[in-house]
Amino acid sequence: MQELELISKKNAGLKKAFIVGDEARICELVALILESLGFESVQTSQSGWLEKKPALESPELIIWDLSHEKDLSLVQSLLEMRELVSAQGVKVMLLGGPELKKDLEVRKDEFHFCLKPFSPKKFRYEIGQLYGEGS
Repeated sequence: MQELELISKKNAGLKKAFIVGDEARICELVALILESLGFESVQTSQSGWLEKKPALESPELIIWDLSHEKDLSLVQSLLEMRELVSAQGVKVMLLGGPELKKDLEVRKDEFHFCLKPFSPKKFRYEIGQLYGEGS
């Protein structure tokens, strides 16, 4: 619980989180958790993220659900998004299965990974890890 309190205090000014994914239930769960941690969330589908470009003003955090991807083509889209929003310092968390985590091992310095399926408690823990809490 200390991790959550610390993140909430650090983000007292409502930071923006951008959630990209095609599984509505996962995106809604992630948004609820992030909102409880003091984030304002914008959700979009993987194919519609460019339409939300105006909402991408200085996000603090990008959560990208890659669970339906059979290849890493959307990782390139994620990199393009980071460039579009001048993403210096933007934290990125990818959601996906074990096979994707293995494929992304070479990019572990660029992305934080949360293995699916996850519980709300596990997701909060991963957010804490992303922000360097409890390590």
